[in-house]
Amino acid sequence: LRNWSTVRAAGNDRATFLHNMCTNDVKRLTAREGCEAFFTDVKGKVVAHGFLLARGDAIEIVMVPGTAGRLIAQLDRYIIREDVALSDKSGDVAWMLLFGERVGTVLEQVIGAGVGDLATAWVHRTFDVAGVAVEAVRCELPWMGGFLLGCPAESVPAIEATLVAAGAALGIMSIFNGLGRLVWGSVSDKLGRKGAVLSMCAVSIFACVGVLRTAHSFIPLLIGLCLVGFSYGGYLT
Repeated sequence: LRNWSTVRAAGNDRATFLHNMCTNDVKRLTAREGCEAFFTDVKGKVVAHGFLLARGDAIEIVMVPGTAGRLIAQLDRYIIREDVALSDKSGDVAWMLLFGERVGTVLEQVIGAGVGDLATAWVHRTFDVAGVAVEAVRCELPWMGGFLLGCPAESVPAIEATLVAAGAALGIMSIFNGLGRLVWGSVSDKLGRKGAVLSMCAVSIFACVGVLRTAHSFIPLLIGLCLVGFSYGGYLT
């Protein structure tokens, strides 16, 4: 979605103006809320379709590529005395679509527990990812749900690498969790249940206190999480 269009509407009358020009109730939106809407001409012909994201000082409209200029031209015709300023931000912002059955878990690995704030459609928040301000938007368009992620265009490679690493980490953790079920089952046969449980607790404590507590980069963090998953696999055996 890197080439998607983004139009920014600023000014005190932005919500009322856009409300009158599209098919959704824009005036009800508060900061960090959003909606989906169509923009039409006076004959009802669709000019553009977009996702409106309300901020404290502006409303951003995210659309498919090549539609920003057409929408701005259409809306600008009706700005007479309204306090509304339209600008094309397509070159400054890049958008990505993150979806899949475990998309919430992967995103939580990147932004933390804040993913819980994105529970309803088109709610959006800004998070720090690898030192970059990334806007995460709850998107219900894919059949299994997902998120739109917006960031500065030049930061896309770094954000993509972070997301890929998070997805890979989740897969590796699942492997260690499965191995834990086999290994701890064998340990239980040799040391007994009590010995196996004490050993699992020791590994978990080491992972949390000795590794995760001091982890400041991806590899130590992954090692700590894999040890926790490895131990937890034993509890399920």
